[in-house]
Amino acid sequence: MRLLAGLAAVVALVVLVGCGGTASPARTSAAAPPRLSVPLPAEIRQKGRLEVGVKCDYPPFGYTDASGATVGYEIDMVHRMALYSFGDPGRVDLQCVVAANRIAFLTTGRVDMLVATLTYTPDRAKTIAFSDPYFSAAGRLLVARGSSIKEARDLAGKTVATITGSVYDTYLHNCVPGTTVLTFQQTADGLAALKEGRAQAFMQDDTLLAGLVRTNSDLTIAGSGVAAGPWGVGLRQGDAALLAWVNASLAEMQKEDFDWKNFQKWVPDRSVQQKLARSVPRPGQSLVYGLGPVTACAA
Repeated sequence: MRLLAGLAAVVALVVLVGCGGTASPARTSAAAPPRLSVPLPAEIRQKGRLEVGVKCDYPPFGYTDASGATVGYEIDMVHRMALYSFGDPGRVDLQCVVAANRIAFLTTGRVDMLVATLTYTPDRAKTIAFSDPYFSAAGRLLVARGSSIKEARDLAGKTVATITGSVYDTYLHNCVPGTTVLTFQQTADGLAALKEGRAQAFMQDDTLLAGLVRTNSDLTIAGSGVAAGPWGVGLRQGDAALLAWVNASLAEMQKEDFDWKNFQKWVPDRSVQQKLARSVPRPGQSLVYGLGPVTACAA
């Protein structure tokens, strides 16, 4: 599905969350896929498909469209990896995950990797392995227009919604004393809490909030950005062969400038593109993980 009128149409579909399955392949050129410098691990080749945990409630990165297909920026990345793997972008098995269960899906073997808006943190890196980063986001606040909340420090004494298991869940509990935190599994539920007055703010990635504002004219984005950090593909620790292959795939996408073209496809608003132009790898522009904790509180 093509993105319609910016992010508006896809954001309206956040409640259509599926349970998983095989997504429709992204359209590709007839040219033969490039040969990567690292071979696909034999175990994955024998399966004949990539088994991947993805978001299904996070437009435009991963969501379930009106036809029931799982689509989005990260979904196109997975299809690209399948093209590199098998010469067929459709050789994928996508499983919908949320922040609270995605790492368990990986460590228990239900999926072989996560491409699911997974922010790198040192604590998470103790449990799973991370690929090289492929996107970077920061947390901001969705609030009612005219709200007195301008920054995270203004949340003291307020109720704020966020997603269970997200870096913002940790940040709010550690860094904003006096705040009541409501956590939800799904984006749609956090948004509903704000709209219904059960929360005075909803903290999530700025990339997601930009889309929600387009379909909710009574809301606006506040905050200068907290808990900023790159996203990586999550893999099981010790799976060195698959990690090397994923990094080779990401390097090929960067070389092709696939990430930027993909971002322009799913985020056609040029003002948003300009604001987030440094958030994707491009030829000559790489992302790196910070050395400190992503959820460190501001001084």
